[in-house]
Amino acid sequence: MCDAHPEPQEDDELQRLITEACSYPPKSFGRRRALSELVSRVSQSGRLWQENTPYYEDILQKIWLYVCQNPEAYDAERGKVVTWINYYLKKRLLDECIKPPPPPQVASDLIGNLPAPQDIPPMLEDVLQWIETDPDEKLRSAVMKSRPDINCQMILLDRFPRPSCISWQEITDKYKLPGVSKAAMFCKRNCWPILRDFGQAQGYLDN
Repeated sequence: MCDAHPEPQEDDELQRLITEACSYPPKSFGRRRALSELVSRVSQSGRLWQENTPYYEDILQKIWLYVCQNPEAYDAERGKVVTWINYYLKKRLLDECIKPPPPPQVASDLIGNLPAPQDIPPMLEDVLQWIETDPDEKLRSAVMKSRPDINCQMILLDRFPRPSCISWQEITDKYKLPGVSKAAMFCKRNCWPILRDFGQAQGYLDN
């Protein structure tokens, strides 16, 4: 007979494993064994946050490394083990999405060639909605000094990771700018700070 309520039992087992891991010294066999089983169980639980982004697997591996190096950071009073892991996974994914672009000379070669995901991950939908609505008009008010007809809302919508995302070179051509560095530097100095402030205010990013 199948258990009608598997998740509570699973949560108890995951909490037992992380408690067991914390009871052993760092780098000990017992600690590694408990953490290895924890990672395996969470991975197979079907409850791990999933996103269709090109950097998801890299971020996930960093999260597993963090969990295995810092099991003591888990606080049972603040939530379940899976909730704790998903919280950090979501924050790192968003951080990767909105991090400032590389220097302009690199941006023209690398960022312009990054593939955009076919579907916008659910987690980023509210970020996109905020950019589109710009309720405080901060994005529309941040304009390029030499081109006041170009603002941060326009640039962020052009660069948001979705099928319609365009490269820095395409943005340069679209707005007839003198070079790729113009749009990239404007975004780095004026737009990313506003977007990062929003992410921190929403609790997506650390202050």
